[in-house]
Amino acid sequence: MSRKPIGAWLGDYFDQVAGVPPPSVSLWGAKPSLLAQFFAGLFFAARCLSPLQHIKRWQRTHKRSDKSRPDFEARDTEVYFITIFALAAALYAVLWWIPPIGPLWSFGFADGGRTVAVVLHLLLRTFAAIVFFESFVWVSYYLLWRNFAEPVFTLFHPAEYFVLFPLMLGIQCFSIALWQGQPVFPIFVALLGGPGDDKPIVAVLSQYFMVVIIANLLSMFPTTKFRASPLFNLIGAGDVVARKMVPALLRAERDTTARHLHVYSLGTADDAVRAIRDQSVRVHLFDGSREQAEKEVLKRVLANGSPAIIASPSNSHFRYLMALNAAGVRFAVEKPITSLPQEIKVFIDSPAVFRDRMFALSYYGLEKALPLTYLLTGNHHFESFLKIEGGDSRPIHFAAPELLRALGKLKSFRIDLVETAERSPTADSRAWTEEGGPHGLLFETMIHVLLLAHKLLQQQGKSIAPFAPAMIGGASTEAVVADATTFLRFDGTIDGIEIALACGKYADAGNAKRGGSAVYEHGRIDFDFDALRCSVQLDNGRSATLRVSEPWCAVNYAVQMDLVDKFFKSGWTDIRFDDFEDQVVVLRWIRDAVLQIGETFSYGPDGAGFDRLATALSTKAEPGPTAT
Repeated sequence: MSRKPIGAWLGDYFDQVAGVPPPSVSLWGAKPSLLAQFFAGLFFAARCLSPLQHIKRWQRTHKRSDKSRPDFEARDTEVYFITIFALAAALYAVLWWIPPIGPLWSFGFADGGRTVAVVLHLLLRTFAAIVFFESFVWVSYYLLWRNFAEPVFTLFHPAEYFVLFPLMLGIQCFSIALWQGQPVFPIFVALLGGPGDDKPIVAVLSQYFMVVIIANLLSMFPTTKFRASPLFNLIGAGDVVARKMVPALLRAERDTTARHLHVYSLGTADDAVRAIRDQSVRVHLFDGSREQAEKEVLKRVLANGSPAIIASPSNSHFRYLMALNAAGVRFAVEKPITSLPQEIKVFIDSPAVFRDRMFALSYYGLEKALPLTYLLTGNHHFESFLKIEGGDSRPIHFAAPELLRALGKLKSFRIDLVETAERSPTADSRAWTEEGGPHGLLFETMIHVLLLAHKLLQQQGKSIAPFAPAMIGGASTEAVVADATTFLRFDGTIDGIEIALACGKYADAGNAKRGGSAVYEHGRIDFDFDALRCSVQLDNGRSATLRVSEPWCAVNYAVQMDLVDKFFKSGWTDIRFDDFEDQVVVLRWIRDAVLQIGETFSYGPDGAGFDRLATALSTKAEPGPTAT
């Protein structure tokens, strides 16, 4: 086996001792930085002269081949420098027993005692120079230069290096005292910036160490944790913001005031904007082209750095949330998080990109049907908003899971969200939700029903993905947009579970329905969205009712705004408590669904009447040939 050339061996040896700086230290562009190369080379040479680095190299290659960390432990370095400090202090004590010799170049060897003193002084000064150099190089490299020189390194604790600094300061003091043959205390005082030793080197070191201290306190000292900003940015100034979000954020139980809210929107003042301003909340309006106005909204929102709630029309959600997410700002988004197929694909393909900073709102899943959501999921974040009544007196987190287990296998369920004209769009409010044919109603209202259907199926280990329902469609004569689909009914089965879903607008009072029921093997669940409750009835006679408690049920959006506030302040502390994951699943179904409406009809107060609507609500949909 041939031996390495001496040059190659030395190159490997010193690489193991000090580590050749990687090119990234100085190669910042097409050409390397000359000064960075100089400093990198200077530190490499200095570390090659450090005794500690040679000890480390020997220990890595001979003593601990099975270590997971390829270096000294922090304690090993501490022991080394404690030993140096103790030796320096001991030699400093010995110095006072040696007669002073004056300048080294003036001695002669005629006096044997003087010669011994000179030799001892030379040895002490040599030792002092070595330990001074060793400690200075260690401080300069590990407390300053290493962050620039090594792209990747791991510390076990932020203070791992900094705790050694007082020890290094002590070694510096004793080494200077040994070299100069002077008392150590004035040198120590001078290094800390006080009056003491008047030597220039001590003054320079004092300033240098002050820079080291400040730099390390800024980079390694544990940061103080502050409360999140109490400000809320609301993007959009429609009815939901004016009549639900703002009142919920300003309710008496919260410490949020009108000064904490800033609303940003496009266009000019309308009834909703005036309603927001009547609550003393500032509204910022931007006109001009939509693209330019949206950019100005984002500029203002990002400038104050506070979390944001996106409640603009759904086809603009994506542009806002992408910008906020990229800027690292937490945000909440009204449902649906988007309504465009190409944007839905982004959430399907890359959900992890948004999970940390996004809260997906869901008025029914997280408020109107919160008791049902809790019963099906057991999410502990919802417990503070709920109470349980009826025959079961145990705490809700004990009673609800047992009731759900006792119900057994799901056999069928029906969910209705059919609303009167008072809750329906007008020319000035949410008219955009009637655009796009059946998909307008699907994204605006039926998505609530589908989300709850998904939760019922998911609890049984099923998926909504294979749902291929028969459909009925209806159009109200009161619709703002001509020929808009204002009623949908879906009927189908998944693994033997019968499903009936209906949603609609502009219904008469007799046909308005907001709730549903689920039939199980050993009982049933009935849920009422207006009463914010769900009731469980078992075949053995046991029953219980879960409901949203006071004061949460008194103000619309009160629960959601508190959940959003909790997320804005603390993020996801354990499991999520929004509807992001479920929305992505349901949006995938909506994107891929082929709407084959087998029957269409008209209804309304002016001639068409509501008989056909009543029939559609009571009759199962049948498959039809028309694809929409």
